[in-house]
Amino acid sequence: MFLDKKMVIFATIELPQNTTSVNHVWQDGPVSGDNLGMHGVSGNHLQSMGNLNLSSGQAFGSHGGNSKTKLKIAHGVLNAVSWGIMMPWGFMAARYLNALGP
Repeated sequence: MFLDKKMVIFATIELPQNTTSVNHVWQDGPVSGDNLGMHGVSGNHLQSMGNLNLSSGQAFGSHGGNSKTKLKIAHGVLNAVSWGIMMPWGFMAARYLNALGP
């Protein structure tokens, strides 16, 4: 289907019996006239994959399940705790507890 300078490709597939989930990939790229152009080969284009559970209807994209994404989130949380809590406590301890010394 080609509408508003966007092209969507539909497909019907037959799955093996007792299949409840499938892995899928997707891409987007430029359209020139009626022709599809090549999509990017870096950044989010490398993470355009996920799992679709056919029995529950839930889709799990790579942005929540990718190990690199999870590491980035953990890194951000640790930074927020260390810079936002531990560093100020250290400054206060050095400033106010120093007065209690000899």
